[in-house]
Amino acid sequence: MTETFDVIVVGSGAAGMTTALRARDLGLKVLIVEKAHKYGGTSATSGGVAWIPNHGLEGSTDTREETLTYLDAVISEPVNRERLEAYVDTGRDMLGWLGDQGISMISMPWPDYFAELPGSRSDRSLVMAPWDGRQLGDKFPLVREQFPRFKLFNRYSMNLEETFNIAARGPGWKKMMANVIGRYWKDHSTRKITKRDRIFVSGAAVIGPILAKLATKGVEIRLETKLESLVTTGDKVTGVTVSKMGRVYEIEARHAVVICAGGFEWNQELRDR
Repeated sequence: MTETFDVIVVGSGAAGMTTALRARDLGLKVLIVEKAHKYGGTSATSGGVAWIPNHGLEGSTDTREETLTYLDAVISEPVNRERLEAYVDTGRDMLGWLGDQGISMISMPWPDYFAELPGSRSDRSLVMAPWDGRQLGDKFPLVREQFPRFKLFNRYSMNLEETFNIAARGPGWKKMMANVIGRYWKDHSTRKITKRDRIFVSGAAVIGPILAKLATKGVEIRLETKLESLVTTGDKVTGVTVSKMGRVYEIEARHAVVICAGGFEWNQELRDR
């Protein structure tokens, strides 16, 4: 028998998980399919910085007009103006909704990528605070680990502030490095289970709390489940064909299939298809 969900999300990175959480919050039955054997996609291995202007977080005086001045100075090619303005206008709504879910981002004092252009600021880069991965229970070891460049000696988790200061040998870097190492070895209970640091930082700190929230809301995520094709009826997408360990089967979507698989911007063949 064909399974049916309201919404099927392809990919378990930050975009896919946030999409699934929003759909579930609206009362929809949601499934996430992920081809890898771990959660998080490239979001979990990244620096986890979101560039969200006009965000309205405490202390920021950024405005819609200032943001659009900056974007107009940066973007030289034609773009969909309606979508661009929607991004500028609704970022704060998304952050407010995430905050209502208990997932809050923090504004960092980092300059925009093109700081010399008009409208640039130093408070539009947002990150998550370090998060205790052990809150995920048996899902803790199933979140993709970060790349070595985000770890001290390929073992100890560092947030971006610690990473930058230790790498640059900034003020107090030796003490900071000792604290990072000490924090790890004082965690005796985790060391009995795995050498992985339980402190999720950067991209993992984005994935961890969203994954935990999805679990509490009963959203199913199927690992090692690859999207093979979209099922269409006329000109409408009505489901997906997926495969797992040699088994190929269809899943019906009542309302939508949302593809958050990533990587398309680097592969022109995939974009064309």
